Amino acid sequence: MERPYVILNLAQSLNGYISGPDGRRVLLSSDEDWNRVMGMRRSVDGILIGKNTVIHDDPELKLNDDSPAIRIVIDPKLSLEGKNYRITDGTRRTAILNETREDTDGINSYIRCGRPFDLRTAMARLYGIGIRKILVEGGKITAENFLRVGMVDEMYVFISNTVLPDGGVRMPSVSSERRNAVVGITVIRGGVLMKISPGEWI
Repeated sequence: MERPYVILNLAQSLNGYISGPDGRRVLLSSDEDWNRVMGMRRSVDGILIGKNTVIHDDPELKLNDDSPAIRIVIDPKLSLEGKNYRITDGTRRTAILNETREDTDGINSYIRCGRPFDLRTAMARLYGIGIRKILVEGGKITAENFLRVGMVDEMYVFISNTVLPDGGVRMPSVSSERRNAVVGITVIRGGVLMKISPGEWI
């Protein structure tokens, strides 16, 4: 199956949370790490998140005007439809991956990806419209799904020097003990960036 090259990027607190209680967004990336993320966004054809990230964070997924990347959201049941979220505000092309709808609404495209929703089908459909490289930015369920089906080619985790209270969303889980997962470490302002072997995180 032809599919896009997938980069997974996550940020966590020092005590292992990727968001606050009830999925509340917490700023974990430092300015230096944020510049790194923006650089990755400029290098890909699409930036992908799941519907829960939209609901909790309402991200804009900022891009430079000259960036070719589209915004991509996984929303199998179209639970975001009719809501006023910035990711479907019509300011930049957005692809909504879902189970049933196949059409366009302005510059937003609805792409049917099997029923029940199938991530492999979704990636093949994106490849078919010219998407060759994707940056996956979360959340936890989306990251776990990509890892479980073996569709992560690069993985980065920024460990912030922030400690969060208990009750938040933790990093994606693993099925059994893993060792030697870290293949590179860079100390940057505000934390530590780790390059991870995706095959050691499933």
